[in-house]
Amino acid sequence: MLRSTRWVLSLRSAVILVVLAVLLAPPPQARAQVVTSADLSVTLSDSPDPVVSGSNITYTITLTNGGPDPADTVNVTMAVPANTTFVSATPNGVGWSTSAPAVGATGNIVFSKPTVAVGSETFTVVVNVNPTTLNGSTISATATVASNTPDPDGSGPSDTETTGVIAPDLTISKTGPAIVTAGATTANYTVTVTNAGGASASNI
Repeated sequence: MLRSTRWVLSLRSAVILVVLAVLLAPPPQARAQVVTSADLSVTLSDSPDPVVSGSNITYTITLTNGGPDPADTVNVTMAVPANTTFVSATPNGVGWSTSAPAVGATGNIVFSKPTVAVGSETFTVVVNVNPTTLNGSTISATATVASNTPDPDGSGPSDTETTGVIAPDLTISKTGPAIVTAGATTANYTVTVTNAGGASASNI
């Protein structure tokens, strides 16, 4: 009986020690969470500047992924600027899909790609300036980039470029006799057309 009691006490002591060890043990280390980031930026340039009304502007969009990781679900967006219409949109890299308005229309141009590696890629967008755009006007375009991958500093997601417009600026004046003598068969007048704009005028 004594031996049996000792065995029971030893078993209880072992159980208590196991429970205490579990309760007093430090919590397990949290599993390290892998966080990716991609430093995306976009720049926009135009040519020509200034532009003649009725002519095309060619924009170059440069997307840069400064890393340290690839960027997922990337969209580069540019709206057709006011006083222009869409001509064309071309990604200069592989794997990009393009959404754009019809030629001669307005709207958003969107270049999309599932994953963009560290490095730079470019896109070309061409628009036509409305012929009625006034001399001295400014065309303003903005390109933006967005991604599902966090940006470590959040800088550089957009860039804006302005383009000056030159166009004919015509005025007309007439000079001649204030009074025409009765019975005169002719009267001479001088009509003067002046172009004060930065571009030549045609089909006057």
